[in-house]
Amino acid sequence: MRIPQFPILSPQHDATHTSPLSGTLAMLPALAAASPTLRTSRPVSRLRRNHRHHHGVHLHLHHRFPSLAADGGGRGRFLLVGTCAASDGSAGQIKEQCLCTIWNFSVDEKLRYKLLGSDMLIPIVRFLDDEDIKVKEVAASITSYLTLSHSYHGALVEAGVIPKLVHLLQTKDNDYKIIRKEARSSLVELSTDDSYHALIVDQGLVRIPLVGSSAYKAFRPQPHSWPSFPDGSEIQRSSRPSKYGATELLLGLILNEKKAEPDEAKINAMIGRSNQQFLARVGAIEFDYEGKEQSGSQRNDHHTILPWIDGVARLVLIIGLQDVSAIAKAAHAIGDASVNEHMRTSFMEAGAVKSLLQLLMHNDVPVREASAYALEKLSGSSKVCEKIRVEDGRELLVNVLKDSDTPVEQLEKTIHVLSRILDMEVSMITAVT
Repeated sequence: MRIPQFPILSPQHDATHTSPLSGTLAMLPALAAASPTLRTSRPVSRLRRNHRHHHGVHLHLHHRFPSLAADGGGRGRFLLVGTCAASDGSAGQIKEQCLCTIWNFSVDEKLRYKLLGSDMLIPIVRFLDDEDIKVKEVAASITSYLTLSHSYHGALVEAGVIPKLVHLLQTKDNDYKIIRKEARSSLVELSTDDSYHALIVDQGLVRIPLVGSSAYKAFRPQPHSWPSFPDGSEIQRSSRPSKYGATELLLGLILNEKKAEPDEAKINAMIGRSNQQFLARVGAIEFDYEGKEQSGSQRNDHHTILPWIDGVARLVLIIGLQDVSAIAKAAHAIGDASVNEHMRTSFMEAGAVKSLLQLLMHNDVPVREASAYALEKLSGSSKVCEKIRVEDGRELLVNVLKDSDTPVEQLEKTIHVLSRILDMEVSMITAVT
């Protein structure tokens, strides 16, 4: 189908003298002509790899069309109207070029606020579902820059951006590499707000601190012994051992008795532990899909996002390392992620409770406080409270209260945990009587 032709308006043309649709579509060819970059099939990828070139494009557009930036949100809204109108396949290039222009201006924080009002975020979020992967890529990059401004977070979430970003992040297609990276960055920024972080956790993702690959060099797998679950409970020995010693290597194949079969939570904990310990052993635990080490910055606040099975196991692994800064960050992250019963029991099955109880007596104050915070959040589950009691955690918590050097904040959290354990025990006694 032939792309329709529109008359080109001058940059100073008053858009109020024509209809919004015709004015916008007429502006697009002129905008595209202003820079060859806007005609590329992968504008975001190319611009992101060459920041200087991207900055030059941005300045060129600003100089060529000063009225676009000076006019406030009016022209920006026209751009979005044109983008939404260009929905058929023949106008796909116009749609992409329009979004590229918005993307270029969204990089500048001041222009971002002038050009993109909160009422314009809904159509941008809709383009995350576009059939054209190039349009989807540009929309993901725009969203990534918008999330850098906290004032946009509420409107983006109301527009339904979180489930769309989660879906993009979980798409395994090779063509989605840039999109996954942008989606991850956006989710990390949104997770800085506690309420939005809870929504992200509900979608099955966990925020993980980046502690540096060097911190994992201290990881030492446990010496060979009879296999056990991550929470420390021993796997039941089979009554029919293998003649050639394969019982321990192929344990899952010989658990024939129904009573010996682990539940789904324990299986997920074992899968997560195996994945993360393997990555730690081979030195690839904090590398991205291109084999480059992930590093924190002002953009992602030294965090990344992982699926909950791997995320839970990663955090439990970190609190078993020697780096006190890494331990404190991971313990605090465990508390932040403990927003519902599923996550609390998942951390329990992964072995977090026993490790956190031991860290309450650590010689580093931030580690002790972060561990107390995590236990307080986890103790919202009666199952976790029972686990603390089984691990002799009540006596340990009482000792923390008796210690005159215990910080006030840690004392408060310890008291909350103890009160929940006592409430649980009273409920159990009442139920029996």
